[in-house]
Amino acid sequence: DGYRAGAMIENGRVRLMSRNGLDLAERYPGLTALGRLPRGLALDGEIVAFRDGRPDFSLLQQHGPRSDPATVRFVAFDVLYEDFESRLDLPFSRRRQILERIMQQAHCPELVLSEGLPAEGQALYRKACEQGLEGVVSKRLSSPYASGRRNGAWVKIKRRLRIQAAIIGYIEKPGPD
Repeated sequence: DGYRAGAMIENGRVRLMSRNGLDLAERYPGLTALGRLPRGLALDGEIVAFRDGRPDFSLLQQHGPRSDPATVRFVAFDVLYEDFESRLDLPFSRRRQILERIMQQAHCPELVLSEGLPAEGQALYRKACEQGLEGVVSKRLSSPYASGRRNGAWVKIKRRLRIQAAIIGYIEKPGPD
């Protein structure tokens, strides 16, 4: 429940690029602290606002330059570059190890690691639904990063909300004579 973004760190500055190529860093000033991460780092993730420990998309939409930045985090789920060197061809399992190491060394509360639970997709999906979350993403551990295109190596499984309703009657609006 956030805005998908890439975080690029260079010379103490962070750019938060949306899928449309917009830099979202000014809109979320609390995330400028990501500039303390090692230069030459590029992460894939989402900008998420949390309320009571849960993602809150409406709170994220309300954020602007004068908002409380304490609720907004960058949730990282992949590493694309490290020390200006591409990690795109590495399998996801190796990129995840690199990302976990970066997170351990970062000491940056604005950066959150997405949770990963190998081989427990159905149970995780049920838990996400119980908690009212949007869904889960499943990734093939052996897959390289596929920039800008879907290749079947990852699947987003969204929770579907359904409502049953019965239309009992209606009132016809009188028309002109």
